[in-house]
Amino acid sequence: MQLIKKILFPTDFGESMDVALRSAINIAKKFESEIILLHVLPENISNERLKDLVSIKMKEFEEKIKKEDIKCCFELISGNTCDVIIEVAESKRANMILLGAGRSRKMEFKLGSNSEKIIKNSIVPVWVIEKDKPVSFETILCPVDFSDESKLALDNAIHICRRYDSKLIIMHVEESLGVKYSDIGLDVDESVWVAKSTTEFQSFLKDVNLSGVSWDKVLRGGKPSNEIMGFISSNNVGLVVMGSTGKSGLRSFFTGSVTEKVTRKVPCSFVVIKTESLIHLNLEKGLTDIGELFKEGVQLEKDGYTDEAIARWKRCTAKNEYYLKAWGALASVHEKLGETSKAESYHDIKQRIQRSIWDAEIEADLGGKNN
Repeated sequence: MQLIKKILFPTDFGESMDVALRSAINIAKKFESEIILLHVLPENISNERLKDLVSIKMKEFEEKIKKEDIKCCFELISGNTCDVIIEVAESKRANMILLGAGRSRKMEFKLGSNSEKIIKNSIVPVWVIEKDKPVSFETILCPVDFSDESKLALDNAIHICRRYDSKLIIMHVEESLGVKYSDIGLDVDESVWVAKSTTEFQSFLKDVNLSGVSWDKVLRGGKPSNEIMGFISSNNVGLVVMGSTGKSGLRSFFTGSVTEKVTRKVPCSFVVIKTESLIHLNLEKGLTDIGELFKEGVQLEKDGYTDEAIARWKRCTAKNEYYLKAWGALASVHEKLGETSKAESYHDIKQRIQRSIWDAEIEADLGGKNN
């Protein structure tokens, strides 16, 4: 099964290439993804020597990736860098564009101009790798503003956490009127916005499936960019997953200067998700091996796809009614769901089959001794 089928990995052979490649391989292995390498040549290029050298280099990267048992291919296309990357991502139906943090002319910014343009204009999720170190998945931060876009980002962050057994922090920052107008001496009862935001936060999380994830929520008041950046620095956050709206910039607290500070200055890798999800469930068709069916069910349940896991385990029992692990898994998952009667029913079936196996073994053993 795959959750991230295709990763588009553009490269200009820059200083962030090695770190980004290691992260791409890590992610591809974890999610059983294919990597599509891409290099964009200058428009109207006629230098065949350059094309040959770039092809040789790309083949080296391709072979390095394939040695890790990852499906890989590469593309060489001439044109405008940003336009080509976005067009290829859409035409290849890539789940995401993975970029190394680029070369910025301003030392205080981590992103190059191409990365900024791609983030702004791509509907395909963009994952930017910090140039100095591979992604750390120990702690993942997902700031939310209660919008549909941030809920989509949170769903993706949850799936990443499940695969990497990461700690998830869900953060909301509210700039209260007292903070916004403090310079003119406005006096506001802060408990009012705290109560309102707490209620909205709880409502936002009510229908979110956080099963199998170690998580915590953080509500802060103040300047959103300052609070987010401060939390990242003081809590050793390795990855930030953010939602955004269309091509007009990040919604609510992800606007204006906040966008600049979060996406340009954040000291770790980050993912920006708009209307397209990074995660898409792709199940292998025609899977018949009972052991593989059971293992896939285990992974599906871990990834939060409970109904699909149950279907896999039921297929196991249909193929072999004596497959005890599947009956046990069905009993366990229904117990987790609070469906006690179903759990007891599957547990009874497992015990009945277990007793019949034992009885048959005892009878065979006694028969052997009598002979």
